[in-house]
Amino acid sequence: MNVQLVNSLVEVVLNLSPEEQKLFQEKLSNKYLTLRTSKPKTSEERLLLWQDWIDTAPKS
Repeated sequence: MNVQLVNSLVEVVLNLSPEEQKLFQEKLSNKYLTLRTSKPKTSEERLLLWQDWIDTAPKS
């Protein structure tokens, strides 16, 4: 994971206006929903779904 890139993205998002932050969240949610409801086509999409599953899988 590229921690520096993630930190930079967080800074950018935090500097958005409230309206821009809302739009960003909506677009992010729509992209996530699209990934969850359609068959993943790229290795990046499959990786996102796999990472999501790992994060939500039972720890025991």
